[in-house]
Amino acid sequence: MRVLFPYIAQPHQTLHSLPIAMEIASRHPEAEVHIACATQAHLDYAQSLASYYPESRASFELLHLPNLIRERVERHGHTVFSRFASLFFNKKYFSTFQGIVVPERTSLYLRKLGVRQPRLIWTRHGAGDRAIGFARDVKNFDYVLMAGKKVEQRLLAQGAIRPGHYHTGVYAKFDMVRRMRSTSSRLFNNNRPTILYNPHFNARLSSWPNMGLNILSHFANQDRYNLIFAPHYRLFDNRRTEAAQLKRAFGGHPHMIVDTGSTRSIDMTYTSAADLYLATPAHRLQNF
Repeated sequence: MRVLFPYIAQPHQTLHSLPIAMEIASRHPEAEVHIACATQAHLDYAQSLASYYPESRASFELLHLPNLIRERVERHGHTVFSRFASLFFNKKYFSTFQGIVVPERTSLYLRKLGVRQPRLIWTRHGAGDRAIGFARDVKNFDYVLMAGKKVEQRLLAQGAIRPGHYHTGVYAKFDMVRRMRSTSSRLFNNNRPTILYNPHFNARLSSWPNMGLNILSHFANQDRYNLIFAPHYRLFDNRRTEAAQLKRAFGGHPHMIVDTGSTRSIDMTYTSAADLYLATPAHRLQNF
């Protein structure tokens, strides 16, 4: 049995499926577990996470991509084109596996590329109920792993899953986080309450376009709270010049952390350390 865990998008998705790969490698030594990434940096990150599972053995491979595409991803972040390219240029490789386990839905495109044999298993990423997690193409997966009953009932109601082809109660990221962090670390040298501001990358759902800079300026000029600004990884993945400007403008304040895309922004370091979560839908911030 050969099982592949490919990562063709941003690294924030890694923690939602890599723990499953490591557990399979530990519990089923007869299975060949492979982890494959589109960039060397992502592959290095996956290997660093795998080190928390010393009992597991897996193979780590770099997906084939033309140098021009890989270099662009490394410099400017992933795009829809780069994700599809990772599938297209590796379709023969994908065909050598019995199972392919993914945290995203783009990999369903493998079926259109003629990759028929491997079973496609979707781990989802996150436990929210935004509509994108209940898209019509979910039914094209052979098996689905999900966090809880609410998601299960919704997917059953829309005919996206069927009994015997899914499992409920899976949130692999928590397993990884427990291994990574036995105790919470102190991020600030003061006793102020710490607020986490984590705006969404989608402009229609995010407070960032209309009020993000005002929020950062407000917290920069007060002495009551610490602020961690760690937006969704995708907000600045393709806007790295802007991210660097924000770090220069606000990163020098000792009571603020500005993190637009490090591994700490995706592994719950900040969620674990914060006292308050700043939720900022535009219609509720008129009196901010």
